[in-house]
Amino acid sequence: MERLVVTSDRFIQIDDIPNLIIQNSKQNSKSTDSGTLDAAVEDVKKSMIRNSYDKHKSSR
Repeated sequence: MERLVVTSDRFIQIDDIPNLIIQNSKQNSKSTDSGTLDAAVEDVKKSMIRNSYDKHKSSR
């Protein structure tokens, strides 16, 4: 997990945040829309299985 602290004399804008953080935030927000904890855990499991299959081309 990464943490970010941004300090500024003005309002913090989206341009003040590194692109890597923005991209990770968009990816992580997809899995948090599940509603319940059980649904979120299930979504994470599915995502891990898909990523593993895409990487290794096998379900073993």
